[in-house]
Amino acid sequence: MREDVLNAKALNYESVQIGDVLYAAIDAVNTATKVLTLKVSEFVKGVLPLEHMADHPLKVIPPKLTEVGKQIKVRVFAIDNRTIIFTKKDTFLKEKC
Repeated sequence: MREDVLNAKALNYESVQIGDVLYAAIDAVNTATKVLTLKVSEFVKGVLPLEHMADHPLKVIPPKLTEVGKQIKVRVFAIDNRTIIFTKKDTFLKEKC
């Protein structure tokens, strides 16, 4: 196996828990639905909805979050089967769970 796969924090969806703080790469930006698709590892992806991008309400995706491939710090907010919802709100990132 490749070393980067072995060193990945999340190898599968079962290894991700609610409250985990992870670094994820922006995989896709959907301006129509205002959702970012984030890639934690080769095998684990999730979404970051607009309402979880900042503590205050936003109307559009911030320009600093539109760079595909950029690493951002997020927290796992919810897991529904194979759908992971992340949050980037500062209040959630600073809290200890």
